Amino acid sequence: MGEKLNEFIQTGSTYVKHHGRRYLLRTPTCQILKQLNNISSPTQNFTLPDDVVVELVPATQVVAWRVLEAEQNPRLRLIVDINRQLSDVISITEVKWTPQNELITASS
Repeated sequence: MGEKLNEFIQTGSTYVKHHGRRYLLRTPTCQILKQLNNISSPTQNFTLPDDVVVELVPATQVVAWRVLEAEQNPRLRLIVDINRQLSDVISITEVKWTPQNELITASS
């Protein structure tokens, strides 16, 4: 029982078995308990990376064949600036993965 009390104080919650049932015991949010246990609220500052890796792979084999008809690699890995919109990346890949015969018929 001593280890359950220690777990209860350290983590703020524990399970106790009583008459064959398990009960979850929780402590209320208490500033003094947080200070006593050096528990800090999640106030971590984090920085975003400058670049993001976007990897595009075909969902089905039919889509992969369509990209291969355009003589392009169906697996595409791009390193994109974090400020770039995803719609820009998608529009670039749509143009890149369009087969040549569709480009010719669209331009005429």
